[in-house]
Amino acid sequence: MLFERTHSEVSNEFSATVCKSFSFPVHLHRSFEFFGVTRGMACVTVEEKEYTLSAGEAVLIFLYQTHAYANDNSADVVMLIFSPEMVPAFYNHTARKTPLSNLFAFPLEQPLHLENSCLQIALAYKICGTFDQTASYTVEQPDKRHNLLHQLLTYVDKNYKGNCTLEEAAKSLNYDYTYVAKFFKSASGIPFRTYVNRLRIQNAPFLLETTSEPVSAIAEACGFTCVRTFDREFKKAFGMSPQAYRRRN
Repeated sequence: MLFERTHSEVSNEFSATVCKSFSFPVHLHRSFEFFGVTRGMACVTVEEKEYTLSAGEAVLIFLYQTHAYANDNSADVVMLIFSPEMVPAFYNHTARKTPLSNLFAFPLEQPLHLENSCLQIALAYKICGTFDQTASYTVEQPDKRHNLLHQLLTYVDKNYKGNCTLEEAAKSLNYDYTYVAKFFKSASGIPFRTYVNRLRIQNAPFLLETTSEPVSAIAEACGFTCVRTFDREFKKAFGMSPQAYRRRN
């Protein structure tokens, strides 16, 4: 799982992408994300639910919902990412709610006409309003889960190349270590150390392909103090050792 900080700290973000369907691993962020199909079929996983979208169908992904795409470029899709501050009425309306299903019908006209912020906000609200018309929700009790998760993921994003331990994270955020350990596993589905190592390993293939640095130096650049740990995590992620990956590429 990856935390997309770029879609979590901009208060008035709106990005639109029209492209072929694509694959992307499990990730999350503090923004709404719309993924709609205009031709063909595409697959999306949100939390633990899998959706197969046909033309005219879409999903609306809420803040901090984990999601992933697994496709083969055979469909035409539109992806919009917009911060909650762009749609404050809908954000406040759903602040304590989680949709039972993220799937809804939303045919999109192409090309998109989004030349200014007013048109962007109008489309974002149209998406949210259409979704809300047929959506059912579970209501959560008000708590600090989203805020704490954001703080933890931001801490890791800033410190994963150095001494990034759960003990230091809990201390930095003034939380009890045991509570934070249980909370992170519950919220993300994986232990804290596993998440940190996955984040550290993501840049390793690029360094192996584009530099002649020894594996030990690349391991250190990615935040690993032990080459054996780097080798193990790399093989777990890519199915081969760093040395084998470099030879093949």
